[in-house]
Amino acid sequence: RKRTEIIIETERILFISHRRSADSLFWCQRCGQLLPMLSAEEAAAVLRISIEEVFRKLEDGQLHSVGMPGGRLRICPNSLLK
Repeated sequence: RKRTEIIIETERILFISHRRSADSLFWCQRCGQLLPMLSAEEAAAVLRISIEEVFRKLEDGQLHSVGMPGGRLRICPNSLLK
């Protein structure tokens, strides 16, 4: 019997196409970078998952976030690629 092994290597690049002002940049403690953070809704759309799943990933530490006034969260785009 012959066995065939196929290896596929992929790389994801995240582009945020709409303009963000400098005041929408926030420091991600885990990445050590100033970044244009995303809302939970934007992160869900990028990952093609529900908002509930985004919050599960936040609780599990799979996504990085920054707390905002009013209890809003902003999500680090770098953590979406991991």
